[in-house]
Amino acid sequence: MRKICLFIVLCVLSTSFAFADNNVKIYFNDWNYQYICISTDTLTFYNQLTCSPSPAFYPVGVCSCTNLSDSIVELNSISGAHPDIWDNVEITTAKRSDNESTKATQLILSTPHCDIPLIADITYDSSFFMGNVTDTIVDGNATISVPSAISTFSISLAPSFYNPSNVYLQYFGKLDYTYIPEGSYYDCSQISIVFNEVSVFQFFQYYLRGEYVRLIDGGLLWKGQLYKEIADDFYETTIKPNVYYEIPSDKCVYYNYQ
Repeated sequence: MRKICLFIVLCVLSTSFAFADNNVKIYFNDWNYQYICISTDTLTFYNQLTCSPSPAFYPVGVCSCTNLSDSIVELNSISGAHPDIWDNVEITTAKRSDNESTKATQLILSTPHCDIPLIADITYDSSFFMGNVTDTIVDGNATISVPSAISTFSISLAPSFYNPSNVYLQYFGKLDYTYIPEGSYYDCSQISIVFNEVSVFQFFQYYLRGEYVRLIDGGLLWKGQLYKEIADDFYETTIKPNVYYEIPSDKCVYYNYQ
């Protein structure tokens, strides 16, 4: 009986800690130049920038791994590779003068580190009614007129188009990000907001819940794609020294599927 119990415990441990070693397991898909790196209970997706003259990789998703069996692993996003999108937001205001005849409010939005067009959807409360305006941030700047005073408001940012995440034209990222400034802005005629951490990366980060990877001999399967296992030292020698968090050009952003 004790031998049977010991055998069961060993089986559970071997399944629960399938990746619990010091080596990073590397898997590569040569169709879309994507790498999957598994270390202990964390899985990271890396896309390779094929337009770069030297090796260059950027992380597009970080997930926790839960072994459901000896061959099936559940993935759930735990964080992105980039800092929080709403860190380091700068807000400056201009007060409305007593003799101003209009109650309109001017919103000036800036995303200095994001050069793709973004749709800014603004919902505001004027203390008397709710309203909504939408405009596009182009080249990192937009000036939007709201036809009333603003007490509180929220801003949702979304890309003007969604670049597919795989060859099947699926999109794995969040559709939008919503920012809600604190306080009341009813007495402000102008509100300037600089989103210092908004970048292309946020809109290419995977947001996965309840995804599954199947482990097979010599590789793994995810989303119908085969990732072949390659040498473990590839991470330390090639990927780790060449990880980037800013995409160098539009050509690198869209090289996969357009």
